[in-house]
Amino acid sequence: MTDDVISRPSNRNVPFAFDRLRNRRMIDEKGCHRWLGALNTSGYATIRLDGKLRLAHVVAWELDHGRKPIGVDCHHVCERKDCINPRHLLALTKSEHKRLHLAQKAGA
Repeated sequence: MTDDVISRPSNRNVPFAFDRLRNRRMIDEKGCHRWLGALNTSGYATIRLDGKLRLAHVVAWELDHGRKPIGVDCHHVCERKDCINPRHLLALTKSEHKRLHLAQKAGA
């Protein structure tokens, strides 16, 4: 069974991004969509669109939910920086995201 949740967007301007995300991932046993393309020095998946380097998980989230609001981060609930599954991403304010990571570090 595959957890193929990246669905084709209705906006005609994004099929290129959609196809690149779908074609450059591997779905693992936990449902993570593991990015097979480039990673940045922090381990996050990256994709070049319209000449700009973007975080692939943010692009996947935006294809599923619409444009990410300013001041919002996409948190990996699965804790895998290379996962682009929009169902594994939670939109948090920057302060909520920082607080969550600090709590995770304290509990580790």
